[in-house]
Amino acid sequence: MVVDEDGWGELAELYAEMVERIFAVRAASDQRRAERGSADGADPGTDEDGEGEIPITAFVTFFERPPR
Repeated sequence: MVVDEDGWGELAELYAEMVERIFAVRAASDQRRAERGSADGADPGTDEDGEGEIPITAFVTFFERPPR
C-alpha cells in the first residue's frame, strides 16, 4: 500500500484506536471472567460455570517500509 502524508496520519490514528479497543475488549473479558470465578492459568476452553473461553493471539503491525 502506498499513501500520502494525510493517509499515513489517518492510518496511524486508526491503528492506535484499534490497539486501544483490543485492550479494552480484553479488560472487559477479564472482568467478566473474574466475576464468573475463572482464573488465569486455568485450562482454556471452559471456566467453572462451563462458559466457553477462547484462547487467542492478536497480531497487528503497522510500519513504514524502507525505500527500495
